[in-house]
Amino acid sequence: MSTIDSDIPTPVPIDESIPSDLICSICMSIPSKPVTTPCHHLFCKDCIRQALSVKKECPVDRCRVQPNQMRDLIEGTLPWRLWANIRVKCANHDNGCLWTGGIVDFLGHAESCTKKKRNCDNGSRSTSEELRQYKQLNITLQDKVRQLEEEIEALKMQLDENQGGADIESLGLFDEYYDYSRDDIVKLSQLISLRLEDKPDYVDRNKIFNCLHERFKDWERGYIDNPEYYEINMKMLIATCYASNWFSSKQHERIGIMLDQIVD
Repeated sequence: MSTIDSDIPTPVPIDESIPSDLICSICMSIPSKPVTTPCHHLFCKDCIRQALSVKKECPVDRCRVQPNQMRDLIEGTLPWRLWANIRVKCANHDNGCLWTGGIVDFLGHAESCTKKKRNCDNGSRSTSEELRQYKQLNITLQDKVRQLEEEIEALKMQLDENQGGADIESLGLFDEYYDYSRDDIVKLSQLISLRLEDKPDYVDRNKIFNCLHERFKDWERGYIDNPEYYEINMKMLIATCYASNWFSSKQHERIGIMLDQIVD
């Protein structure tokens, strides 16, 4: 959820079928203070300001963005009208607040809502801090996913430049002993993605599948010493395996089940 101020509740949409273009992709909420990037993506003002302090690029398409390039929605324009017509209710409706209205009027209501919880309550301060931490973690995880995607693309380019003169073994991705530990998930993803539809003959699909299955069980068991971003890396590995033609039909079916479980 996005937070405008620690004392202001978050708007709750009455109709949850909100177009994705009107949702902040950082906090996954409807922005109360919407701003747009030069590449026309909409975010909460606080969310994108925090994201750009980490990396100056749009979280959606990675276009370079400077903080001073962010623009408020212009009143009367089509994007503003679409946003302003979203019907919301106060987050304090469970406390007895009956207000509903357009999101354009939400801030005015939030400042005067008599049902809101006061920040003298330690629990309110704690919740606000947790939301801030979750938002920062989301930004960090998105950045990590982008880095992994860039590494895979760089390896693909390197392989293309070699014009077939180098293979995945010479790039240090293939382990003839198939000893891919929990720390080697990205390496295994890169191995498969570089030859997604053309598994080398010397690679044993059954041993690769066994590696995948063992690492998936590590995720299921939720070991406290699993590497940082282990779940994200496992999602990438399983999705890569599912998109490849490396495996038998039965193995592919089991990979699909793993994918359903990890993204659920």
